[in-house]
Amino acid sequence: MSKTLSNSLKQEATLYVLEALDARESKAFEDILATNADIKAYTNEIRESLVFTDTICQIKPDQAYLQSQRNLLRGRIEQLAMEKRYSPLKSWWKSFKESTVSILIDSRQPAWAIATYVMIAFFVGRWAFVDQEMQSSSAQSDNRLQEVFKQGQLENAKLHLTGNKSTPVEFAFQTNEDLTYSGDLEDQNVQQLLYYMLLNDKNAGNRIKAMQLVEELEPLEETELVLISSMLSDSNVGMRLKSARLLQYYEPSELLLDACQKVLLEDDNEAVRQEALAIIGRSPGKNMIPTLQVVGLMDENVFIRNQAKAIVAALNDSNLDEEIEVVQ
Repeated sequence: MSKTLSNSLKQEATLYVLEALDARESKAFEDILATNADIKAYTNEIRESLVFTDTICQIKPDQAYLQSQRNLLRGRIEQLAMEKRYSPLKSWWKSFKESTVSILIDSRQPAWAIATYVMIAFFVGRWAFVDQEMQSSSAQSDNRLQEVFKQGQLENAKLHLTGNKSTPVEFAFQTNEDLTYSGDLEDQNVQQLLYYMLLNDKNAGNRIKAMQLVEELEPLEETELVLISSMLSDSNVGMRLKSARLLQYYEPSELLLDACQKVLLEDDNEAVRQEALAIIGRSPGKNMIPTLQVVGLMDENVFIRNQAKAIVAALNDSNLDEEIEVVQ
């Protein structure tokens, strides 16, 4: 449809939706809408995109909902724990990915809220399905750690680099008793604790330490999800920027591209928006055109506006979605 519309008509549709036309121009455009089904459909598409981005700012998961989901997860975990499986974590991770995509596509919830819901499920599920072969030499501490996560008791985690080659990373927690855990970056428990601190610790210094260590991990799907959540929700602009830069090493997934569109429309830091635009440029789709047109017209940074317009022009000129270089 969009191939049959001129660029000037598309721009006029965008300005109409944004209420940037004067009364005479609006009346003239409405006359076109009444007779042209293609431009009417295109205008509705832009309007729906803007309504969706407005909804993103308004939806917040309440504590009652989160607690109910925790209770449901705990019940499900206890049920699954009684079933004998060779690799329960692998099975759970597959289900986790499918449910994440389903939530994003079907309910059109904001990406930050999705990240909140799935990370709660991720951490509870991760600690519930630890195989016996994953137990470290500090088995008692490991078991206690799993119990703390299952009960939601983890508070005031502190990260310390020991300098010990075998166990270079040490965590200390405040629960109803003192608890420490040490391991290297290949230890899955250490990885999950880093993820937890990156997304939950209120101390920016602790989150920065966790990010520095996460940067050394191999690019994994679970790491990508954590970085997306950090890019969307961290209050520290440096953390959001670092997350966006690390996400450059990942193949753009549907969830990542949706998150980058949200960043383009809402993040108040132009460096973070530029990183998000660069990721979109690696795998642009024509479904992104309405978002990119809004950015091309409304972004405060002229460089970002021009780059967004360049991607739109390239998409309109090609029948195939292709990589578009975004200069940084």
